[in-house]
Amino acid sequence: MSQELWWTAPTESENGKLIMVTGRKDVESFRKNPKFSIRIEVTWKYEPEADGMPDKETSEQMEQVQEILDSLPDDLSEERRQVILTAYQLFGKVNYFWGGKSLVLGWDSRWGTPKEVWAAGSP
Repeated sequence: MSQELWWTAPTESENGKLIMVTGRKDVESFRKNPKFSIRIEVTWKYEPEADGMPDKETSEQMEQVQEILDSLPDDLSEERRQVILTAYQLFGKVNYFWGGKSLVLGWDSRWGTPKEVWAAGSP
């Protein structure tokens, strides 16, 4: 995606905290296009530094996510884009178990809870 289509600006939240807002120019043409019927909102909770901004590590992670999103093909469906974004957000937070699955999309509060393995061939 082209950088000139996007803008970023600092502003204040309702409680006076500094926040960064990123938006896309010409949003109205996308809203009218039925191909783009899904809206994705990304929020990132972090412990702010004294100036309200994220620490260096968090800033770098945010930049990595943006680079990943920017590198995706323009014709990739929003559903697939969301799957990629969710997978990245869960990276390092979820221990993988072959054959396990979640019953919910995104974070599952049952992860990390010991369960009896009953599938054939499991240790």
